[in-house]
Amino acid sequence: MYMEIGETLVVGAGAIGTLLTYKLYSSGYQVDLLTRSKVDRFCWVEDSDVIGFKPTIYYLDNPPRKRYELVILCVKAYQVDEVIDYIGGLIGGDGYIVTIQNGIGVYENLQDRFGPNRVIAAVSTYGSTRLGPCNARLGGEGVFYIGGDERGVDKLSRLLQGAGLNVRKEENIDGVRWWKTIVNAGINPVTTIFRGPNKVVLEVPEAYTLAHEAVEEGVILAEEMGVKLPEDPHKSLDEVAEATRDNISSMLQDALRGSNTEIDYINGAIVKYSIEYGLDAPVNRVLYHIVKGMVRWRVGEPY
Repeated sequence: MYMEIGETLVVGAGAIGTLLTYKLYSSGYQVDLLTRSKVDRFCWVEDSDVIGFKPTIYYLDNPPRKRYELVILCVKAYQVDEVIDYIGGLIGGDGYIVTIQNGIGVYENLQDRFGPNRVIAAVSTYGSTRLGPCNARLGGEGVFYIGGDERGVDKLSRLLQGAGLNVRKEENIDGVRWWKTIVNAGINPVTTIFRGPNKVVLEVPEAYTLAHEAVEEGVILAEEMGVKLPEDPHKSLDEVAEATRDNISSMLQDALRGSNTEIDYINGAIVKYSIEYGLDAPVNRVLYHIVKGMVRWRVGEPY
């Protein structure tokens, strides 16, 4: 089975990248890693067990000189431009790019660049928490929703299932992508502004109101666009916040590190598409500008 799928390259050693690399490596698949983190050891924490492992590692300043059947992008959405020039030379003749970035924008850009039949979209609900470079732990089981070219989806599905991960092939992958983006638009910026774990959107009335108003603007937009959402984002927001009460959102983790965030691809995407469809999204617009400004101020970028 492994030979049918061929070699896989994971790009990015954050939470999801470490999760995938560990699961594939420990299941016997041929998996390499491309990262800018100069480390010689990986750690995966599961059920309080610390597991060290070492795949073949390449770095951005010395990328691999071969081609892969699957190139899985696990960098942040705002980091894709940094690695996109490497990607074309790493995909085999029948290979595929897999994008697991949050939000809206990366999938569309990759399709424009490489063609719609070469790009697979994946949405992850796994809880993986970054503890440091190439060091992460499992925060909760989830599902990888995947969609795109049928042959590529079948190939990726076999790979992930063979590594013991839960997979769901999804014909309505755009609906799933927008659903997760809308839920994230409520949780991520609000927790970032309040500097608290996800439970803040449940326990603070003002945070709850902001989160659900942001979600409602996304729901209205999806309806106007004709996007069929697989679940009610309002209900999903409450369920996700409850299930991950003590988790720190990825956006807040980025902000606390003084790095960029994916706000452009989440709330920024809702604002952008709302303008295109003649709608107003004032809550998302305000959340976007606050988070964008917070990060800009912390890293000292000029205005």
